[in-house]
Amino acid sequence: MNIDRLEEMRVFPTFNKVDNVGLPVQSFESLSFENVSFNYPDKDEVVLRELSFDLNQGERLLILGATGAGKSTVANLILGLLPTEKGRILFNGYDIHTLQIKSLRDVVAYVPQEPSLFSGSIKENVMLANLSAADDEYRVALDTAQLSPEIAAFPDKDATKVGHRGLDVSGGQKQRITIARALIKKPKLLILDDITASLDAENEEKLWQAINEHYPNTAAIVISHRLSTLRYVDSVLFLDAEGRGHKGSHDELVFSNQEYHDFLHEHFEEVRYEV
Repeated sequence: MNIDRLEEMRVFPTFNKVDNVGLPVQSFESLSFENVSFNYPDKDEVVLRELSFDLNQGERLLILGATGAGKSTVANLILGLLPTEKGRILFNGYDIHTLQIKSLRDVVAYVPQEPSLFSGSIKENVMLANLSAADDEYRVALDTAQLSPEIAAFPDKDATKVGHRGLDVSGGQKQRITIARALIKKPKLLILDDITASLDAENEEKLWQAINEHYPNTAAIVISHRLSTLRYVDSVLFLDAEGRGHKGSHDELVFSNQEYHDFLHEHFEEVRYEV
């Protein structure tokens, strides 16, 4: 991370610059977007337009939409990395602006499209999110992220050094290390932003089976371009070309929303949905 990037992060607007201000968050019960609109200062077009949807404890939500539709923006708004301009975001029924942002992020785990690793070992990178995690919790996180077999093949196992920004591991391994780092927090809400680069269809199925087994009450928001992900979620939030949201089951949206139907045909080679 260079000096320019650090300066960009320092001056970026945030609604709460003091970590310990606001109501503490200890769990995840519900999330509600109420007519939320957002656009970036350097762009004229609105990214999200009057977006409303609900997510409850244990629910799994898939966000779909074209490139630039605002999928990652939704994740950044939940984390408080972007300030809401219009509308409200409620976390457990409280306006997100009234909450202690650090404690909110303690119950949420986020795996971005471009995950970052730090100089050190694989284990140090995973444990960074929960330094007090027990050894069995660490192993469960590795197993769930489908990383254990590859680590076992490394000469130095999980003591293998990953190098600065993860340059000594593959892109897929880098992302799965970050997934394990997120899971070791035992989050109440897990946000996965396009993890298809690190997992093939078979390993994605194993990932969700392990999440259901070891993290059964964890809600999830998944941003994905893989149609098979529909098998592992309860509902879909489709962001259309105008930045408006449409939530429902896959079957409901296919038959009621022509833009969603057309989007699937345009962006996926295989549009059949098999339960």
